[in-house]
Amino acid sequence: SFNPKYAPAVFELAQLYTRQGRLNDAAGLYQKWLELCGTQDMKDTPKFSYHLGLLYNKLGEYEKARAVFTKLIDMMPDNASVFHGLGTALNGLARHDQAIPFLKQALQLSPNYLHACYELAVAFEHTGAEQEAEQTLKAAVKINPENADAFLRLGSSSDAIWQANMNASNPA
Repeated sequence: SFNPKYAPAVFELAQLYTRQGRLNDAAGLYQKWLELCGTQDMKDTPKFSYHLGLLYNKLGEYEKARAVFTKLIDMMPDNASVFHGLGTALNGLARHDQAIPFLKQALQLSPNYLHACYELAVAFEHTGAEQEAEQTLKAAVKINPENADAFLRLGSSSDAIWQANMNASNPA
């Protein structure tokens, strides 16, 4: 049993567990934090809600993450991370066309947001917008030339575009 005066430490430990990939431990500590604070009202705890949304995305619980980030957008309309979180959840739900505007908004608020750039490219790929995906991945590589994920995806995207162009110019 935790003493309520340790609620801030429980919250910080839950964040640490999330960063370490100990997601089930983090989920348990977030639940314990809620019990210690005696609230489930997101309006009182936007920081907690944000981290809970991230955890849901990492756990693959995209519908829960979508619900959290949708509510957070009203509370934090200028926060690029919230828009990115919602876009990530929508991508996870295979609602890529719905993810695109939120990821674009994340990049409008924070143009060098590498993860939003990458996630937007994923959404573009899944909607068949290969050229937009390639441009977005090139922007991600420009932001961080060391980003191996963007380079690998850019290579796959370029191959797909090349193959589509070859098929179009050589109909069977």
